[in-house]
Amino acid sequence: GALSTTKAPIVTAGPTASTKRVTVSWTGADVPLQVLTAGFHSWQVQRRTDNGPWTTVWVSTTRPSMTLDLARGHRYEFRTAAVDKVGNWGSWSTVSTTLGRTIGAISTGR
Repeated sequence: GALSTTKAPIVTAGPTASTKRVTVSWTGADVPLQVLTAGFHSWQVQRRTDNGPWTTVWVSTTRPSMTLDLARGHRYEFRTAAVDKVGNWGSWSTVSTTLGRTIGAISTGR
């Protein structure tokens, strides 16, 4: 079946003091069950903020990463699931990051 591995987010300075730039990347493959595989097709990518509902970023993509400017003071989770060419879905792979609030020019977290 299809396999997806979501890597830990890379967090850098954002365009404003109240944001951070977050890059999330993932890998995937169609793992052989016995001899043959259908072949990797794509990933579905979702995110959520502060334990809210999951929202779909991409229903189907072959892009291996995304970069977003996100507001500080929130917890963000990202998950990916891979699908092979015949529609077999793998399980979700989830990572998270918490962006600390800014107090003046001092950050209280990553």
